[in-house]
Formats: sequence, structure tokens, C-alpha cells
Amino acid sequence: RVEDFLAKVTEFKHCGGRFVWTIHNTLSHDMPYMDLERGLSQKLAELADVLHLHSAGSAVEVEADFSVPREKLRCLPHGSYIGAYPDFVSRDAARRSLNIEAQDEVILFTGQVRPYKGIKGLVGAFRALLKERPKALLVVAGVSTFDVTAEITPALSAQEQSRIRFVDRFLEDGELQLFFRAADMAVYPYRKILTSGSMMLALSFGVPVLVPDVGMTREVLSGQEAGVLYDSADAGALEKALRDLLRRKDRGELPRMAQKARAVAEAQVWQDAEVLWAP
Repeated sequence: RVEDFLAKVTEFKHCGGRFVWTIHNTLSHDMPYMDLERGLSQKLAELADVLHLHSAGSAVEVEADFSVPREKLRCLPHGSYIGAYPDFVSRDAARRSLNIEAQDEVILFTGQVRPYKGIKGLVGAFRALLKERPKALLVVAGVSTFDVTAEITPALSAQEQSRIRFVDRFLEDGELQLFFRAADMAVYPYRKILTSGSMMLALSFGVPVLVPDVGMTREVLSGQEAGVLYDSADAGALEKALRDLLRRKDRGELPRMAQKARAVAEAQVWQDAEVLWAP
């Protein structure tokens, strides 16, 4: 398949086509054939006329897996999703709709649940803090590709299970607002990340975020007080960051962080991609 795809791209180029590659990941997530993937990526980087990144800081992260000709690089930031989805329900209405109590501290994850997204680690961090914050509620909303709870050891107690809610299905556009409006914070504990559309979606709904510290997330969040960055290579950093964000909630800082989150999203406009096609 790799050889066939590269042959088609090469033929396209020989016919005078221009090829722009937006690099969303260094390598595909949960990949079974790493060497083939790396070789494919290297060849595509050589064939491409333009390599598009969402952050200048991502170039170094990409080059850890394959080299990119710097003269081909163009940086256009990832825009927000403001106006892309319905957004009219109140926090109280959203919580009533989802059967969430007013006093619950809602930690939200949205998106497809896959091993690389770190949900197992998130559940582990959550159960550690649940002992001291019994009103904490973890909501994992999105289609799951594996059984998260089956991989948790020791097994979740009945009390822990009652405070972790899995919504194992695709969320319709119109109901995204329910989950984000009900949330106190959104957490995306990816083990490997280059660009995060999920982070931009949460910010667009004015929800403070907790994400790994990489080039793109740092460029968007650094100094903005719209979320918390953490080192995903540090085994205890996720739990520590969660506790930090919850302490900010205790101090009454989340409303201001929510305002900052929305302001950050408003500043992240989609630029005219025509520049990518310019000779």
C-alpha cells in the first residue's frame, strides 16, 4: 500500500501537480508498522511542494521522526470552532439534560477514545484525587476503540465507577454544547500530540483546558491563564496538574479562566490558506 500510494503521488507530481501536506501528527497514532510509516513520511516530505504546520514549534517535534526541508515549511495556526456548532444552552440546562448535579466538579474528555489518548492514565489520576474530592465527576464522551476499564488495575470500585461516566458513542453536533457547558474543565491527556483540535474546540466553548506541553499547545496557551500545560513524559504530572486546576476552582478562578479561554479562541482565526498554494 505504501509503494502504491507513493507511486500515485509521484505520477501526480510528474503531471505537474502541486502537493501540500498538512502535518497533523509526527507519525500515525497506534501504528502497527513504524518503519513503514516513517519511510512513507520521509518520502512524502521530499515529494511535497509545501509542508504546512500549525505551529512553528512543531518542526523540531516532527524532525524527531523524519527530516523536513525547512525551505518548504509554512506555518498557519489552527483556528477556533466558534460559530461552527450550536452554542445556546446555559450551564444549568446542560447539567439538567445530562443528569449532572450542580455541585459536581466535572472533568470532561471528548473525542474518540483510543490508547494513545491517555484515558487509562486519566482514570488513574482521577481515582487518586477522588478520595479527597468525592464530588468530582469524570465524563469521557466519545466512541471507544477498546475497553478502558478492563485495563485498570486494581479494578474500579463501585463508588469509583459511579463517578466515572463513559458516553461510548459519537456526539452529534447539536449536543456538543451540552457536554462543554456542563464541564468545569476539559482534559486531553494524550501520550503523543502535535496539534490539538480538541483543545481548540474546548477553548471555543470557553472551557479551561489541561493538555500536554508541546509546541502548538504552548504557543496557544502560554501566559494566557486559559488552561494548564504539563509534561506528559512525567508519570505524576497529569495528577498534579488536575489538582492544580481544581485548587484554582476552589479559589474561584475558573470563571476568569473560562473568559480567558474564550478570548484565546477568538484570537485564533483561520487564515487564508491561499498562501500555501503560492509558488
